[in-house]
Amino acid sequence: GFEYLLANPHKEDPTFSYICQSFELIGCGECSDAIRKAIEVTKSEVIGDGDNPQLEKLNTVLWEAARGRITVKLADYIRKNWQAMASIVMTED
Repeated sequence: GFEYLLANPHKEDPTFSYICQSFELIGCGECSDAIRKAIEVTKSEVIGDGDNPQLEKLNTVLWEAARGRITVKLADYIRKNWQAMASIVMTED
């Protein structure tokens, strides 16, 4: 859940803004809202410092969305935007 995600934030994106933008882009705003609220809830406490009912509720929001809706929304987004994505060239570093 969020305890693991927020315990080790990404150096390049500590507020998880790219993840939130991605969820919003495919139409899963409830997921980005849950991430932002989880960050806000945990600002004043040590992550993993015990049970946090608010964080557990936000975990549930994200997991419920993950049960198929994210996959469906992402597939819909890809179907609608496949031509734009086809022009992206992947390169190795």
